[in-house]
Amino acid sequence: MKSLKNPMTNAIYIASITAIYAMIFIVSSEFVSKYAYWLSDSRWSLFIQNKNMKFIGLGMIGIAIIIDIFSALRRKKYDEYQIIALEKIMLFNGLFITIIFPFSLFILIFAPIYFVETIFAFILFQWLCMVITEVLYLFKNYKI
Repeated sequence: MKSLKNPMTNAIYIASITAIYAMIFIVSSEFVSKYAYWLSDSRWSLFIQNKNMKFIGLGMIGIAIIIDIFSALRRKKYDEYQIIALEKIMLFNGLFITIIFPFSLFILIFAPIYFVETIFAFILFQWLCMVITEVLYLFKNYKI
């Protein structure tokens, strides 16, 4: 885990995951008419039907840019304590995905009418948890 000593590794980690998730939100907002029959009558589905998912994707990109700038401004490499904390955060995010993915499949099997809303809600929830843990880590260990 020598690469974790460099603060840019954390920036690349955030940027790559955010790019994938933001692409899902932006591209899927353009094709909402293809899966509109899968949506229910909730406010979340109305938000999706109005093609507003692209704004969530753009917001994700904006937040990731801010986090990446803070990571890039850090000139000092992380010490062993900070690397262990970063490994724990990445492990937490991995375990969170491992737990939430089967849970989302379970919901989709028993409530297929909420297929689209459930997928987007779980992606957004997982990304928010990842960003919150990364921001807390950055502000706790931020030294120029």
